[in-house]
Amino acid sequence: PDSDLHRILLEVCAAVSLPGNDKDFEAKFPIDIDIKRCQEPQPEEAKKVCQVADKPSKGVGESSDASCVDPVIELPTPDSSAKNPPPRCLHSGCLKAGARNTGYCIRHGGGVRCSVEECKRSALGSAKLCISHGGGKRCQVNDCLKSGLGSKGLCKAHGGGKRCQIKGCSKSARDETNCCIAHGGGKRCQHQECPKSAQGGTNFCKSHGGGKRCQFERCNLSALGATGYCVSHGGGKRCHFNGCGKSASGITTFCKSHGGGKRCQSADCSKSAQGKTGWCVGHGGGKRCLFEACTKSARGDTNFCIGHGGGKRCMFEGCVRSAQGATKSCKAHGGGKRCQKVECSRSALDSSGFCKVHGGGKRCKEDGCTRLVKGDKVICGIHAKNPILNTKLVH
Repeated sequence: PDSDLHRILLEVCAAVSLPGNDKDFEAKFPIDIDIKRCQEPQPEEAKKVCQVADKPSKGVGESSDASCVDPVIELPTPDSSAKNPPPRCLHSGCLKAGARNTGYCIRHGGGVRCSVEECKRSALGSAKLCISHGGGKRCQVNDCLKSGLGSKGLCKAHGGGKRCQIKGCSKSARDETNCCIAHGGGKRCQHQECPKSAQGGTNFCKSHGGGKRCQFERCNLSALGATGYCVSHGGGKRCHFNGCGKSASGITTFCKSHGGGKRCQSADCSKSAQGKTGWCVGHGGGKRCLFEACTKSARGDTNFCIGHGGGKRCMFEGCVRSAQGATKSCKAHGGGKRCQKVECSRSALDSSGFCKVHGGGKRCKEDGCTRLVKGDKVICGIHAKNPILNTKLVH
C-alpha cells in the first residue's frame, strides 16, 4: 500500500539525516516513486543518499522519471600515524613478537645476540653482550659486577629486584611468584611429593636428576658452579689450604677440616655446624633420629640413626648392618677402609690405616702396653682396674 511506502521513505530520510520535515518531503517526493533500490540493505557505517528527480508523478502503470543512484559510502580515513603490528615469532606455538630481522622472539634466538664467541644468549644494551658477559645495567654497589635489577639498579644480593613477601624474609622472589625458593617460590620439582626447587631449565631438583650433571664418565651426580664436575671429581670451589684438594664449604674459602663453613656455637667447640642449625652433631645439631627417646643424629636421607636402621645399609643379602664409608658393604663383608698390611683383608681402625692385629686403633699410653683403648680413655682396661700397674699415675 501507498501508506507503507510513505512510511518507509520517512524512515529512510530520518536515518540519513536529510534536511526538511514531513511536509517538505511529501511535496518533493511523491508516494508512487520507485524506491526498490533504496530499500536494499547497506553497511551500517555507510551513509545512504538517494537522489530522485524533482518531477511530478506519472499515472498508474507509467514509468517514473525518478531515479535512485547507488548509495555514496563514506569510509573512515585511515590513521597514517598508526604503526604496523610486529610479526609473531615463527617458533611453533609461540605468541610473542618476533624480531623483524630474524622472525623469532628473544627466547627462540631472535634479536641481537651476545658477541662473545660460542655464546648464544641475548645481548643487552649497546655493548652487545649478555648479562653473564657484562651486558646491560650493572649493580651500583662498589666493586660489584653483577647485573642491576629494577629501578634500584642493584643486584639480587644487594637488595635489587622483587623481594620475598614472607614477613622477616629479605631474600629475592623467584620468577613470577612472590616468594623466595625457601618459602615455595620459583619452579618446583615435579617428582611426586617432592617440595624442593627445580634446577636450571629442568623440571626436577638435584636429587631427582635436575640441573647440570657431572661430566665424569658414569657419574650422575650434580655439577657445581661453573664447572662441569661434582665435588668428588674436582667441581665447585676448592679449599685454599696449602695441599688440600677438598671442596670449600659455604661462602668461605676453606673446607670444614680447615675451618671453613659455619662453626658450632658451643663454647670452645671448633667443629662444623650441621645443616640449618648452629651446632655440631655432638652438641645436638643437624637432623636427629625420630625413634622414641633417641637423641642421636639421623644419617643420610633417612630419619633414623645407624642403630635404628638409618643411613646406608650393607648390600649383602640378609645383612642389616650399616655400610661403611663410600663403600656399599659393612666391615664384615669388606666395606670401609682395609688394613694396609700386605695380604691382610681386615678392617682398618680409625685413621691409623691398620687393623687391631697390626697396630691399628688407639693404644694404651702406658709404657710397653700395646692393648687397645676404648672410647675416650687413654689407658686400657687392665691398667684402669689396677692403678698400681699404672706407672705414670704412681710417678
